[in-house]
Amino acid sequence: MKKALWATLLPATVPGRVSDIWRSYFAQCIFMDAGLRLAFAPPKVYQERNEHDLLGDFIAEDDLYKKSGRLIEFLSTWDSDHDSIPQRMIQLWIDLYERGYIEIEDVTAIQTWLAALTQIGYEFPPLKRRFRNVAVMGQFNYADSLNLYDEIVFWAQKHREYFDTVIAAGPFSDEQIQTLEQYSIKAIASTPPVGRRVDGLYAPVENLMNALLLYRNSSKVEGILYAHDDTVLNVTELSQGQYPFPSRAIIGNTKKIDSHRMSYTDVRNAKDKQQANEVSYRIYPNGTFSDLNKTVFGDINTLWDKVPNFFDRWGM
Repeated sequence: MKKALWATLLPATVPGRVSDIWRSYFAQCIFMDAGLRLAFAPPKVYQERNEHDLLGDFIAEDDLYKKSGRLIEFLSTWDSDHDSIPQRMIQLWIDLYERGYIEIEDVTAIQTWLAALTQIGYEFPPLKRRFRNVAVMGQFNYADSLNLYDEIVFWAQKHREYFDTVIAAGPFSDEQIQTLEQYSIKAIASTPPVGRRVDGLYAPVENLMNALLLYRNSSKVEGILYAHDDTVLNVTELSQGQYPFPSRAIIGNTKKIDSHRMSYTDVRNAKDKQQANEVSYRIYPNGTFSDLNKTVFGDINTLWDKVPNFFDRWGM
């Protein structure tokens, strides 16, 4: 509770039946950046309810039904360049005021509240900046594990500590995708044609294509970082210590090429152009492919058949 004390101020210019709910939405927008999570637990008190006007309660909750959807949409994409919780919190409440969710009195109140905490020596949790401009796609080769949901939820939680958008990709059924969505995990499924192996070969290429197409019109996600579910990412090295993530860099590594020659190399700048062409491919917005030299192939099957060295060099 102490680490989240800064987030407990209630907005006072919205109805009381809205205030505590929206406060939790405001707080959760910054919680992940501070390494905090929201948990639900049974109440520790018993409430003796007084007489209620149910119609009056319904009217007082009008903003919940009419504005919460747009509010959550806004909060899910909100970001700030500020590097401390007080600065980010104040900026968030200013942005909420400018969009009509709260009034100016609430902005003044949050400024006063945070200043008071600072004055008494309260230590705000440090920020853990998460990348918002790049999504991580985790490739799961199998979907028959007895602990499938636990494994994917754990993977998503760990990667959300560094990336705002995570995607699980694998040979999932429609039912599995729906269950993952209930855990707030975006999932995509691979559908390889008959005769193509799914386990880590054909599927990753198709899943990467589908993930790129999924966000091709996004104003937030600029690129996809693809990794297998058992990959340990060195985020500092991958991002080169930059924020936001350097999304215009193409970073790759292989298991059959000397890691010191190609790993973490932008293939466009690789010294060995022939080698880079054998292990690299392009995906275009219409879902077609080409090799690094821009020889276009209509689909993954053509890429598979026409560039056999590509799959051989990647161990495919």
